[in-house]
Amino acid sequence: MKKEKGAITLFVLIAILFFIIVLINLLIVTANRANKQIETTQQAIDIYGKSVDEIEDLYKSYFGDKNVIPIYTAEQLQTLATLKTGETKNVTINEAGGKIYTFSLDKVYVLRNDIDASIIDNWTAIGTQTDPFNGILEGANYEIREININSSDEENGLFGFVGENGKIRNLGVTNGTISGNNIILGGIAGTNVGIIENCYNTNEVECKLVASANGLVGGIAGTNAGIIENCWNSGTITSASNCVGGIAGGNSGEIRSCYNEGNVSAETVSGVGGIVGYQPNSDAIVESCYNEGEILAKLACGGVVGDCINGSISKSYNTGNVEATSGAGGVAGICLGSIEGCYSIGTVTGNSYVGGIVGELTSTEGISHCYYLEGTYTGGINGADVVGQAEARTSSHMRSAAFVQELGETNWKIIGNLNDGYPVLAWQE
Repeated sequence: MKKEKGAITLFVLIAILFFIIVLINLLIVTANRANKQIETTQQAIDIYGKSVDEIEDLYKSYFGDKNVIPIYTAEQLQTLATLKTGETKNVTINEAGGKIYTFSLDKVYVLRNDIDASIIDNWTAIGTQTDPFNGILEGANYEIREININSSDEENGLFGFVGENGKIRNLGVTNGTISGNNIILGGIAGTNVGIIENCYNTNEVECKLVASANGLVGGIAGTNAGIIENCWNSGTITSASNCVGGIAGGNSGEIRSCYNEGNVSAETVSGVGGIVGYQPNSDAIVESCYNEGEILAKLACGGVVGDCINGSISKSYNTGNVEATSGAGGVAGICLGSIEGCYSIGTVTGNSYVGGIVGELTSTEGISHCYYLEGTYTGGINGADVVGQAEARTSSHMRSAAFVQELGETNWKIIGNLNDGYPVLAWQE
């Protein structure tokens, strides 16, 4: 009897052990599936040369039919603004044959055509800090037109908060007005912690906060802690608060291969830049970007970054004029971070701490191989050139192959009359 009881006990132990192994494997498979979805969300899905049907089918091959939803109208897209994390809502899409789709904040949405947003009086931003958008919006190279945003919500834009696994791509936001008393305001997103790529904004973005407030206002994002890549802005960006940029008001993430054509101004406040207004983090990156807009502020005003407290600026240039009372620079108004391989040909004006490259700098050790056009200001760093770091160059030299070598041949090219014969970034070809 004792032997039989021992055999039963051993059998139970083996069964329990087997169950535990199966459960662990199940958890690992589930985690791997989740990780695969996150990785796919973050990687680029190439849509070049594909029709919208092919694009939708491509996403279905990654995520499954039920998780890819076609968007035809502004009302359908605005449904997402009514959802919280974990919530779902069934929506009948007549344009897709009356099929019912289950919407949530973590699915894939593919625009099937240009969207007329004018039918919505005041757009409600999709996603909040509490309930971020963690899905994908694939614009498929279409536009959302005539959007009207006039709100005092804390974070505003087409999206309020794009989460860590969120992705907005291949989308234009045009011919609308984005304004309000918002702390964080952007053309595509108020806050981006995910990825925004191949997107553009042509809308005017205006923040009406009082001058004493600390806002974050940008053409693409109010503030970026994720990745913004291959994006551009041509809309005018204005603010009565601090931290204003053509691409992002604040940057603690990565901004690469972006450009700004719009004028950026905050006449009574500080931290205003052609690409980024304020950059506080050591890991923050602005790389291979350029600005053509006019930049105006009271303090800390730069052609690329206004107030670069930390992080890096590299392989970027400015052609726009820069003006501030104090702390004005062709590349950065104030810099405590690093600047490498940049140039400016825009005129820089101000009363104090003014430079062709940097207005105010705590140490020249972080500056290397930067150049400004002779006559745009006298002195590369606060009125003085530093050999090997910030120096003047003539117009003829800056249009030569020798200057491309100074900047770094792999990153720069001269392409005919593009940029009036001055070097452009390799990706502009």
